[in-house]
Amino acid sequence: MLKHLKTKITNKTAVIGIVGLGYVGLPLAEAFSKNFNIIGYDLNKQRVKDLKNGKDTNLINNKIKIFNPKLIFTNNLYDLQKSDFIIITVPTPIKKNKSPDLSFLNSAIDSLAKLNLKNKIIILESTIYPTLSSVCIKKIQKKTKLKVNNDFVFAYSPERINPGDSLNRLNNIDKIISVSNKSFAYLIKSLYRTIIKRVHTSSVLEESELAKIIENAQRDINIGFINEIVMICHKLNIDPNKVINLASTKWNFLKFRPGLVGGHCIGVDPYYLTHKLKKINYDPKIILAGRVINENYHKYLVNFLNFKKKIKKNSKILIMGASYKEDCNDLRNSKSLELASILDKKSKVSIFDPHIQNKKKYNFVKKPKRNYYDIIIITIHHSVFFNQKKFLYKNSIKKDGIIYDIRNAKFI
Repeated sequence: MLKHLKTKITNKTAVIGIVGLGYVGLPLAEAFSKNFNIIGYDLNKQRVKDLKNGKDTNLINNKIKIFNPKLIFTNNLYDLQKSDFIIITVPTPIKKNKSPDLSFLNSAIDSLAKLNLKNKIIILESTIYPTLSSVCIKKIQKKTKLKVNNDFVFAYSPERINPGDSLNRLNNIDKIISVSNKSFAYLIKSLYRTIIKRVHTSSVLEESELAKIIENAQRDINIGFINEIVMICHKLNIDPNKVINLASTKWNFLKFRPGLVGGHCIGVDPYYLTHKLKKINYDPKIILAGRVINENYHKYLVNFLNFKKKIKKNSKILIMGASYKEDCNDLRNSKSLELASILDKKSKVSIFDPHIQNKKKYNFVKKPKRNYYDIIIITIHHSVFFNQKKFLYKNSIKKDGIIYDIRNAKFI
């Protein structure tokens, strides 16, 4: 099996199946299709139909894409049978009670178990908590009667794709992998090296699982710390933006910016870790500290803005940005939308985000009106909002209105 797959990678004859064609799976499929035949599988029939027609609704533009002929899209699970490697990239969100929602992952494992997985390598890229790879392995063994490391190999390689980031792209990020059978580590590394420059390996699955979670938990804590500093500055009537800039002059100060924390990683991963920690009777003291602040920061901002400018029942408010981060159209766990929902209870709230199409639930506008709004809140720094760091929509505010930039914690 090892020698056979080595030859297939070298000769570019390996077939790779991708399960899930979202923000992670599709870019991965596109990258691998430059060298290998790819079978892109997704349960969403409309998604597959769109991709076959060159339409990727995850893009912030409506350009028709021309995919490599080596990449085929399918809803037929059994097309994956031809694969030598099967990479799982399904979502692993959280439930309303903040516990892990593993329904997509469990469904993917149950589906794959219907195939003949003998001599295949299964690679999981979805975010999970430590030891969950082992659970997946046991589930596959039970359903297929195959033995891991003898009949099939399981690997974990957490995704690091950052939608909207033009600097840290798939080909130039560092990738980590861990494998159930260390003899196959070099094989899987050589597979990823065909699309990614730097690949780091571990022989312990749990190491990579935990590494993925703490990457985002650390960022959550750092942003939460800065958000709390903003709140403290407001209490002390000190300019938080100037304070952060002054502190940043020290060589080892980490210059994080305040902001709303949403999305599918930073606001989710800490809950995956604490879910596991509860099972081993460990009470974390820091992991959820960022979550406490960041989950409620939009509520604090409502009170702060109401203090600065009394928000009247008929106040016209414009939210600039709806996605969870800049220059993407991903609305998952968007705190901008939660902010809009709170403000909309007593005021007239509009949202402007040129990257979001056809959202009827909220009052999206195609273009902000001139001299119309009492309050403008810049929640997300989409590049189209600025020209050389200058905000382009100042003419939309009334003469006595206010514009608040959340990321820079200042009025402009």
